[in-house]
Amino acid sequence: MLNAPAFFETARERYSIKLRRDRGDAKPWSDDKAFQDYRFCNVFREDDTVTQWIRQRIGIPQWGKSTVGGIIVARWFNRIETLEKLLCPAGEETYWRENLLYSWSDIGVWANDGWSNRMRKRLANVKPLVTGAYIIKTPNGMNKLEGLIWSMEQVLPKAVELQEEFAQEGYTLQRATERLAEFPFLGPFMAYEVATDLNYSVLKNAPDKYTWANPGPGCTRGIGRVAMGNPDVFNRGNKGDVKTMLALMAELLDMANWSEHWHPEWPEWDMRTVEHWLCEFDKHQRIHLGEGRPKQTYNGVK
Repeated sequence: MLNAPAFFETARERYSIKLRRDRGDAKPWSDDKAFQDYRFCNVFREDDTVTQWIRQRIGIPQWGKSTVGGIIVARWFNRIETLEKLLCPAGEETYWRENLLYSWSDIGVWANDGWSNRMRKRLANVKPLVTGAYIIKTPNGMNKLEGLIWSMEQVLPKAVELQEEFAQEGYTLQRATERLAEFPFLGPFMAYEVATDLNYSVLKNAPDKYTWANPGPGCTRGIGRVAMGNPDVFNRGNKGDVKTMLALMAELLDMANWSEHWHPEWPEWDMRTVEHWLCEFDKHQRIHLGEGRPKQTYNGVK
């Protein structure tokens, strides 16, 4: 039987922390030692700071012919300070074309527009260049900026074509993830991040929003804990295990509609939320059980 109470208890506490912080309550926002001492993502990915930035600047208001390309760039850097170097100050109506490195809506024709040299110039002294939240892989023998530019050159000229493909009726998040992962160094993890962002624009009608997610390492450990009390029971490289994990995750998604697990007035869950919180639940349990400590600490006391 799924250990759903523990899973949802941590999710409720993390969401309550967000509400207390948003209200301006004084710390501590939680009595849970793990939440006090270590940094956790929000229950809903769209509440995280970088995701909000992407939504506001690329994903929805500027939804044009190359939203796909803009989000690929944003997730490859995944650092607001770096991305701001590529844009003029917010509020300037002319910032798409006049003083910019590029226009998000023109990313699909970058390869013929000298964009790589302008990117080199704007980001030459930016440190750190990319996020520390996950590993950004690039070709061997290149520094990070040159490696990213090379990787972008492989996919961005096809951004408009990809968007037209994704916009077809019935196109799924799973297929979009698989398609994006075909490009060098985009990889399954990054491809899934981009597809998830597109869930709010190009892929907003994807039919598998409530049936499919891509279980990463943290999610795989998390569903093992919830289902079997063992983080090592599933192998995400095994198709049979993935099928079982998705079935168990679907059960958790259904349970998210139960009032004893989730407040009915709070935002609803989808499969991405289940996958996302299983990763954070694994992190919480590792701390709670003394199995290890995350890299990112947090002062949630004062």
